Amino acid sequence: PENDRWWGPGYTEWRAAVQAQSMFPGHIQPMLPADLGFYDLRSAEVLAQQAELAAQSGIDAFCVYHYWFDGRRVLETPLDNLLRQPEVNFPFYLCWANESWRRNWDGLSGEVLLEQSYKSGFEKALVKSTVPYMRDHRYQRPDGQRPRFVIYRPEDLPDPAKNIARLREAWKQAGIGEVELGAVSFHVQGSNNVDEGIFDFWIEMPPHGLVKGEDYLFGGSLGNRMGSASPKQGFEGLIYDYRAISQRSVHKNYRRNLPENTITGIMPGWDNTARRGTKAHIAYGANPASFRRWLRELQRECLHCSYLGELFINAWNEWAEKAVLEPSDVFGRMYLDVLKDAFGNG
Repeated sequence: PENDRWWGPGYTEWRAAVQAQSMFPGHIQPMLPADLGFYDLRSAEVLAQQAELAAQSGIDAFCVYHYWFDGRRVLETPLDNLLRQPEVNFPFYLCWANESWRRNWDGLSGEVLLEQSYKSGFEKALVKSTVPYMRDHRYQRPDGQRPRFVIYRPEDLPDPAKNIARLREAWKQAGIGEVELGAVSFHVQGSNNVDEGIFDFWIEMPPHGLVKGEDYLFGGSLGNRMGSASPKQGFEGLIYDYRAISQRSVHKNYRRNLPENTITGIMPGWDNTARRGTKAHIAYGANPASFRRWLRELQRECLHCSYLGELFINAWNEWAEKAVLEPSDVFGRMYLDVLKDAFGNG
């Protein structure tokens, strides 16, 4: 009902992906699905196909967003259907996407569609919503003992230290025991500082925290540096250099400011033209070849000190933000092949 009211009857982001327009010469839009087609995630068969592709490419598990708003859940159907089909091999753990839903999609500005608030006692209620998943045999325990849970925006918690302590205690009272609790690190250095030590690990999630002023090819303080590839008239978004941020991500000056026990992160690309049109944010030069180069540099310089030796990829199927590993009509299986060459089991 909410989806129909907010976006119109029957709307899905596939419609936005199909309607995305190219904003500058060489800008690949739209980019559409290939092997899996325009699927419906409510089908457990689709999840099984995704998991098979991932496993063939050396991906061990999916980090799945848990949309919980003070007891109200949305987009829960795919995982709930999965629980009813234990034979489907879909390894996963949850990340609580604790930010308000807004009409411009970025969680930061625009009309609020669904507000994230933190009522007294929310910790126990949140934990209760996670228990059925954590008890599933496919729920991931990367250290071999504790189920993993991630919080997307720790800085938004009203009292992070107390809230996390209550969450940990609530999981114990629920019979889950100790939980390996992590958080995304891109806003840690903001005004509402979060003590790094309250979490067991942190996740680096590009492009957040990586893009600097000198990386902008269009829309930044350095003006238009796109040359013959300049955007069409009316474009008001931001374009930054994918190669520049990949180089920064391996530099010691950047990495020394990350929290301890950080999982190294990477992204296949970023381009939210499907959502924001002429106000899109675009990573220029993102493709399987530049992704391979970045991955090799991380393997050489960073993965040896990453938490549990893990690599976190920012998205599997964000088609409306063009952060996609799944086969596409443009690149086929090339992103998956890059991962298979690096980590795959054949």
